Amino acid sequence: AERKQGLSEDAQKRYPALAAATTTAAAELQYHLKKMSGAELAIVTAAAPAEVKGPAIVLGALAVKMGAVPQKKSESKEGFRLLVKDDLVLIGGESDVGALFGAYELLSRLGCDWVMPGEIGEIVPAAKKVIVPAMDESQAPDFAMRRLWYRGYDTKEHPIKPEEGARFQLWLLRHRAGAFSHFAFDVAGHAWSAFTERHKEEFEKDPAMLALRKDKDGQLKRLGPQIETTHPRVIELFVQEIRDAYAKKIQEGIWTKDTPAGFPIGPADGLGYSMSPESLKAGSGKIDPIVGELDRTDEMILMANRILEKVHKEYPNVYVGFYSYSTHAGYPARHTPDPKVVQIFAPINFSRFHGVMDTNSPTQQYYRRVVEQWGALARRQGNSLVYRGYNWNLADNLLPYTKVKIWGEELPFYKAQGILGLNVEASKMWSILAASDYVFMKMAWNTQQDWHKLLRQFCERAYGAGAEAMDAYHLRLINTQHGAGQEAGSYHAFHLIYSDDWVREAKELLDRATTAAKTEPDRVRIGFIRDNVEALAVYLAYHRATMEFDFVKAGQQFDAMRAH
Repeated sequence: AERKQGLSEDAQKRYPALAAATTTAAAELQYHLKKMSGAELAIVTAAAPAEVKGPAIVLGALAVKMGAVPQKKSESKEGFRLLVKDDLVLIGGESDVGALFGAYELLSRLGCDWVMPGEIGEIVPAAKKVIVPAMDESQAPDFAMRRLWYRGYDTKEHPIKPEEGARFQLWLLRHRAGAFSHFAFDVAGHAWSAFTERHKEEFEKDPAMLALRKDKDGQLKRLGPQIETTHPRVIELFVQEIRDAYAKKIQEGIWTKDTPAGFPIGPADGLGYSMSPESLKAGSGKIDPIVGELDRTDEMILMANRILEKVHKEYPNVYVGFYSYSTHAGYPARHTPDPKVVQIFAPINFSRFHGVMDTNSPTQQYYRRVVEQWGALARRQGNSLVYRGYNWNLADNLLPYTKVKIWGEELPFYKAQGILGLNVEASKMWSILAASDYVFMKMAWNTQQDWHKLLRQFCERAYGAGAEAMDAYHLRLINTQHGAGQEAGSYHAFHLIYSDDWVREAKELLDRATTAAKTEPDRVRIGFIRDNVEALAVYLAYHRATMEFDFVKAGQQFDAMRAH
């Protein structure tokens, strides 16, 4: 039942609204229709079609019995069918979660939308009469996982507030974010640090299991956190951990020897890889063109293959994987990956201002060729591929930035390459990222959509009568960011991308949008964008003062940035 629902036990605990999907669907329909029209529909429980008296909205398994059998299927069991006939609206799903997502499709067809978390993001049109036209619509998601998750500001001084997390989870739900459990998603992470800690005594007994690298004095020594991937005992310990995990699950009656399961084997974050003759022999000898260090992709593939060769005799459906990241972000030149090696793309080293399809970026074009090679391998022998990215400009989330075009062009590409799911670390900066996150969630469900149209739809929903000027603002931001040819990341290239004239023209568009807007919520949402443009104005003044060695003025502008 758990697998049919597409939710692991952990996911059901973390996403209770999905665990009780039919109840959530009824409550959400009731909430939005009441807010829309003032009418509160009664929620009635029925077990058989004969008990249903129209007019009625029928949800879940009962709707399937009455004819709303989903025509599109998905591995995550999230497909649905929305069937409107006579005086019945039938919303059936492959699972209860599918039916919930069908309910959100119905609300979307009625003009409801959610442009950001919280009530300020709820777009619910007023209508004395709510009319649902006849339709027969079946949908299923393009990706089994479609996940954004908050990270990056949860500190002791500034913890994530419970209400922020709740608002975000509800927004994700309304955009049909899945919580599907899949073995390919379980191989993520920087595993070696925890691995060496778990086997501390073994590594102390035999330091040759640690990477041979230079210490602070330039002397070659056996040091962590990276490990010696070719050491036989390292391979044995990984194999033993996998065997122990299966033994425990089998004893608990949860797994069999044939259950698919994923295990992370990836390096610790950062550099410091082994320069031993054995490690060098395992690699390709290539230099990673982005990092400028030895490419470690082949070394990782050899390690993965050796682990799988040993465990597959006993447990044939073991999968292992690591991030395509740092110096192991290439395509192997020497060793062919076992079909059960999972690759998780975490493209942190490539331009953050451009997408994988953007020919303005040499680094993204290199990354594109790597993904295409893995995609071809996946088509030949079935390797699982996952995307693990970021929704913001890493190391800066205060200045204007957009991923609208990036997501709009990348997600269809990832779908074509056979990517299973999207696991995206997110910054809680909705004033900058609302349009980008909106387009991401829409296209993660259906990559066939046009990002230009989705951006226009977002602007119409978020800014009302100010939509034309705000659409022009977003397009201007997109064209400036992508056309600048800068790849430095963070805020380092902003003075080369933007100017005082850009700020002035952006403010003119915001003024025009604010004047045109007819409601206070629309003006509030436009005001969020103004914050970013003001931040850019102050930053450019600060940067100019530092370049002029006017330290008094630079200090004043620095204080102004902090105050802003």
